[in-house]
Amino acid sequence: MKSYNEVLNELFQRWEEISKQHGDYGFCRDGLMYKGDSWSDGRYSGREDELWSNSPKRVLFLLKDTNKNPNRDIREWKPTTDKKHYLNIAYWLYGLLHFDNDGNSPDFDSIDIKELTSFFDDTPYAIVNSKKESGSGSIQLKELAKYISKYGDFLKEQILILDPDIVVCGGGQSYLKNYVEENIYNSLSKVNNWMYYSPNDNKLVIDSYHPSYTRRRPDYSCKYIYSTMMKCYKELLDHYPKFKDSCRQ
Repeated sequence: MKSYNEVLNELFQRWEEISKQHGDYGFCRDGLMYKGDSWSDGRYSGREDELWSNSPKRVLFLLKDTNKNPNRDIREWKPTTDKKHYLNIAYWLYGLLHFDNDGNSPDFDSIDIKELTSFFDDTPYAIVNSKKESGSGSIQLKELAKYISKYGDFLKEQILILDPDIVVCGGGQSYLKNYVEENIYNSLSKVNNWMYYSPNDNKLVIDSYHPSYTRRRPDYSCKYIYSTMMKCYKELLDHYPKFKDSCRQ
């Protein structure tokens, strides 16, 4: 049986071929982050398939595009919590997977950074960039929409292959959340401005800020965004308590 990333590689071959036909070059691969042995600048493939298959909740971060990294495979990267972008992802992942019987995630200030770093290193998660060609520091919504209009079917296929339980849409002024709702999970119910849940599919879509947003808005600190997200997550768990259970049952 092929691994998730092996199936994705077959998808990427088709996707990149069509991209080149449209004059789009610099295709970046992404998906389930590697959890094997480390090397100087990244990681090899390892136990990520087993970990993902057995994870009580699979979390996928749907972002816009990667920054100045053409022709790279993001799955090989070893994200570290000393970079604000990945620090936010680590905190969000930690909070979404740790909550008590009342649906309360850990308070931001109570999370030990060493524990967070170890957790982030060992826990499976997926990163999917909607636009596979590397961009600059930001992308205009119009450009993102144009790209997805050409390759949205491939993007949908990638998300369905990974079959996440939680999709965190990072940025795009709700564009990414709307794309997921209109094309993948059509029965989402709005709980609040962050949480959209499908009881039929048992899938949660989160309409979040981009994880790099705190660099552009210092007033929107890691703590502020984490605390706001987890407050809204508790509201979701209060409304739909069955989502507290493992999704692998």
